[in-house]
Amino acid sequence: MGGTTHFPGFGWHRHVWRKRVTLAENLPNQETNMWGRVVEGQYTHCIKHDVCELCGKTRDDISCLCDTDVGERCPIRRAWLDQERTAGRR
Repeated sequence: MGGTTHFPGFGWHRHVWRKRVTLAENLPNQETNMWGRVVEGQYTHCIKHDVCELCGKTRDDISCLCDTDVGERCPIRRAWLDQERTAGRR
């Protein structure tokens, strides 16, 4: 069926979107505390896009910024990191 829905005289494509990470990195960050002093830290930056599981079509990229703790628990980012590790072993 390929995601195409038919109705007498009409047909339209139905997508099943799943988010995928294409880039993930931890970057340095400088913030100021309540006294105006610079505090060094890090944040996680990911580029994600939606991929249709039925036809493979992709939508626009989404830039995501979050705390490194949140990034370490993100299932989409974890799946991409695991895939990169296994691809590096080949």
